[in-house]
Amino acid sequence: MLDTWVSKSLVSLGCLIPAWLAIGFFWKNYGVRAEVTMLWYFGGLILGSAASVPFAGIFKAVDFIPTVPLLAIALLGGTFGLVANLLLFQAIPLAPNPALPVAIANTSSLFVFVFSAALALLLPRYFDPAALDLRSFAGLLAALAALYLITWR
Repeated sequence: MLDTWVSKSLVSLGCLIPAWLAIGFFWKNYGVRAEVTMLWYFGGLILGSAASVPFAGIFKAVDFIPTVPLLAIALLGGTFGLVANLLLFQAIPLAPNPALPVAIANTSSLFVFVFSAALALLLPRYFDPAALDLRSFAGLLAALAALYLITWR
């Protein structure tokens, strides 16, 4: 069932809905600050990831060592990942609807779509080919228009 990127993405979508709703819920009903929710959320993520390791086919210690420098991955998560998630977790309970900050942050996927197409042309050794045709571009514009319509009135 979960053997394609689409099926995995759809299940991920369903799992993210309660996660995003929980941030404001805990803030408003129990006074749990967004940063505390984020800390425990990612703590649970780490524990869950560790528990899922045998199901991912990772059985030897050497499998845990990526082929790129570990420091680069840690720095990426500790800078961009930290700032992005901290600000998003803080924005959710402040927004009139928890979906609004998530919608704004998720427009990053539109930029990733465009950048991946450009990087595939500029650095094909490192990035897979990605098509950016007229139809895709129209979809990107429609998504940006939709974001504008639901967030700024």
